[in-house]
Amino acid sequence: MNSKKYELEQAVTSRVISYLLAGEDTPEILEKFNGIIDSKYKRNPKLKVLNLREIEGRKILTGSSPLITPIINSIVSPGYRTARPEEVETTLQGGDPVRIRGNYYVNYGLVLDFSGNNHDLAVKLFKQLPKEMRDFDRLPAVMIGYGLRNSDKGNYGVAPVYQEGTELRTAKIFVQPSGNFDAKDAELICSGLPFKFGDGTRRLHNSIQREPSKDSLGISGFDLGYLDLCSDNEHLACSYGRGRVVLVRDEAVRAEKRAKN
Repeated sequence: MNSKKYELEQAVTSRVISYLLAGEDTPEILEKFNGIIDSKYKRNPKLKVLNLREIEGRKILTGSSPLITPIINSIVSPGYRTARPEEVETTLQGGDPVRIRGNYYVNYGLVLDFSGNNHDLAVKLFKQLPKEMRDFDRLPAVMIGYGLRNSDKGNYGVAPVYQEGTELRTAKIFVQPSGNFDAKDAELICSGLPFKFGDGTRRLHNSIQREPSKDSLGISGFDLGYLDLCSDNEHLACSYGRGRVVLVRDEAVRAEKRAKN
């Protein structure tokens, strides 16, 4: 039996229509965003990272951190949701319609790992996972679709939480030292991560991983910036003017509308 693993050239990239927090409704979105922080998260200043700016004649909300994703989703749903890593990567390979390349950074979610970063939050989160997911062999893993709640643990006044719909995606490439990868790696539009390191113009920056144990559990930020992928950001509340929130249409809502028609 032929056991060779073939690598075939990708012919078609699936289409993803992406959106930024831009347009005439952005002042209302910002008002709702800050209102939720005031009413639900004790006016937490570490969450108030969005700023309204006018750029090239467009109203646009700038700034981003992985902690605000659940708040954004609560505002734009139904109809939209924040884009998953593979969806953002698909837009990059399909013409980069929101001009991320070389301009913005985009938060992809969180990484539950063995870096020791934000250790108190990581231990608390790990205990929340369903029993079948509390397995060190599943880590490191990208976490998307998480929730947020007030917390006296950690440095942010809030903590990410597991909820219905949260995905925990095992990603063993985070165990390896940082390395370069091919910008056309086909796995990027499947998971948002490269299949392997090697020659290439893009780079994945990883946190140094310790031996798997409860004592080394950590939570790191995962983002795209200047086409590099970074899973080593230990400061979850950091936000800069080049941050952007990328949205996509909620396919569940679209499917429901098609069924009614």
